[in-house]
Amino acid sequence: MLRFSTLALTAAFLILGTADRPITLSAAMVFLGFGQGVVFSALSIVIAELVPESLLGRATAISSTLTFLGQFVSPLVLGPVMASTSIATGYLVLAGTAVLILVVLIALRPPAGESLAPAV
Repeated sequence: MLRFSTLALTAAFLILGTADRPITLSAAMVFLGFGQGVVFSALSIVIAELVPESLLGRATAISSTLTFLGQFVSPLVLGPVMASTSIATGYLVLAGTAVLILVVLIALRPPAGESLAPAV
């Protein structure tokens, strides 16, 4: 699910970086919303598999906090990039970052039949 949502986010940022028509931009928003919704849910599942039950509440709270911190910090980081180049370039940088994340997620894929959860 994380790989699928990252692929959706990559598509959204590529479309946003290259689109010039409102209907195309609308499609990008659909991909963006889908990708964000799935990634948030998928991360919750991964956390539930990896974290002991006694720390689950703390781990999900930290995950949510980091998610919202990223939403706050991203304009501060990307703003200067977009101001010095263009908005399209900023979205293409995001697409490239999403591709790198996708490559890492593919590389970290556990062998068939194995879980990410550590043996207890």
